[in-house]
Amino acid sequence: MSKHKLSREMIIESAFNYLQTTKDLKKLSMRKLAAELNVQAPALYWYFKNKNELLQALAETIAEALPFPDKKQPWQRQIEAACTNIFDIYHQFPCSPEIMMMTIPYTTARMRAINHFLELLIASGFSLEFTSHCVVSFNSYIMGAMMDLAEEKKLHAEVIKQDEHFEQILKAFKQQFEANDFSYMEKSFSIRKKISEKESFMTGIHLLIAGMEEHLSKEKQAKQS
Repeated sequence: MSKHKLSREMIIESAFNYLQTTKDLKKLSMRKLAAELNVQAPALYWYFKNKNELLQALAETIAEALPFPDKKQPWQRQIEAACTNIFDIYHQFPCSPEIMMMTIPYTTARMRAINHFLELLIASGFSLEFTSHCVVSFNSYIMGAMMDLAEEKKLHAEVIKQDEHFEQILKAFKQQFEANDFSYMEKSFSIRKKISEKESFMTGIHLLIAGMEEHLSKEKQAKQS
């Protein structure tokens, strides 16, 4: 394939396909991506100066795929819808949390999403200061939760492969349960097994929303007194 047949879109699609197979952002390189596209590595540099620039393009692709919630809905429902969309999109595009964390949100789609969130909360009665804290809190929770899910899947894959190291860890884990009274942990694990990843993720979102509702209620009471 010559460089003239390449395009930014083709390279981005190939990068996501590669990540879908490897599930490891660290393994992605311009050289390996060029091999996937059956071109020489220098051909990619016509479109992306380096891996960091490619990652920015991947992040923008993810952000552009996120639909905005219905503005007619209450702010709580809009946040729920937005977070549900994020969960789905992050599963659609491999390594999404890592890509978003390793890049700077200076592109149009990402800045528009952040501004939309700020505008929504300020219009709903929250102060700019509190709204800014909310943006940080939601971002930290979403990234942390999605990264944790990804790492948990990797760990599960290692266990399935019957890796000796992880088998020893599991054995020690079971011994701890047998030797100690960790009944609450055991019950907690049982509950987690019964709910889906998405349900668990959204439970955290609902806790954040509940805290915001309480804060807004207190602010309104303070203004009335």
